[in-house]
Amino acid sequence: MALFTIDNLRLRNILVRGRMPEEQAVEFAEALEDTLGPLAETSEVDRTVQRAVDQIKLDAAEREARLMQTIYLATAVILAGLAIASGVIIAFA
Repeated sequence: MALFTIDNLRLRNILVRGRMPEEQAVEFAEALEDTLGPLAETSEVDRTVQRAVDQIKLDAAEREARLMQTIYLATAVILAGLAIASGVIIAFA
């Protein structure tokens, strides 16, 4: 995922319409692409964004695991309570 791309022909045409000589416009567009082109292909931003997304997913998975653990514990407590209540009812019935 590149942040931007450079359209040399369009840039050259804009510069020529702005009264820059065509030869200089071509040289400027090429120099700009040579300078900024590698930055457009740099995936450092992509890696940073991907790390952030991965961290968010990890945090969500951890929260879900804690929630499920709490639900299982609550279910176990309820079932234990029902078992004890049933035992008391059967014992005194």
